[in-house]
Amino acid sequence: MMRTISVMVCMLWCINMMAQDSIPFFSCAQIQKDNEALTAIKKKYKGSKKKWGAAIQEYHPLENGNIQYTYIIEAADTFNIKTMMNNTQAWFGFTTSSELASVKNVDDENHIIEATTGVNNVAEASGYGSISIVGVVMNYRISFKTNRIRFSLWVSHYNIGTASNFGKNKTEVIPISEAYPLNPKGKHKSSLGAAFINVNAYCPTFAQSYLEYMEKHRGKDLKKNDTDW
Repeated sequence: MMRTISVMVCMLWCINMMAQDSIPFFSCAQIQKDNEALTAIKKKYKGSKKKWGAAIQEYHPLENGNIQYTYIIEAADTFNIKTMMNNTQAWFGFTTSSELASVKNVDDENHIIEATTGVNNVAEASGYGSISIVGVVMNYRISFKTNRIRFSLWVSHYNIGTASNFGKNKTEVIPISEAYPLNPKGKHKSSLGAAFINVNAYCPTFAQSYLEYMEKHRGKDLKKNDTDW
């Protein structure tokens, strides 16, 4: 009888441990919500980039003239901030090629990392003997508490390179707020219309990549909670 009880207790303990292991340490419902919403918009309006872009504007308007997304990533327990900051710096090297990723500032006192990554081709369009390619710089500001991470990323402008068979090559920098589709009269409608859609899709996708990387490489040190945000 005692042996049976011991076996049952052991089984229950194993089941409990397996259940705990299946629960993510880091989570952010808003990342999933944004990815699902943008996917639904794509399915509904993919036949018309104009309607597609308008639906994205309605769902997620610009912030201070930028395409910007901010997420609070919650932890199931407290963690060692230094470990998470080191993992974050490693993520930038993991998720992008080294020449496009740059960690600009590591503030160990206030627990903030600022960085940029470049995406050379978010959209392109061709016609009349020329091709235009749109690139962007993604800006990041990541703040840490002992039980959560605030992950912000934004794009403020497009970098447009145009190559022509007629030798009229040029580059342009156009703020997001002044570009199509925010400006209906803006030029490069085809490429910038696609760029607006793609950049909005990239933001929660990159946030999901960060979340998954931090989950995989998380530490287990426990520290005191901080509750001001």
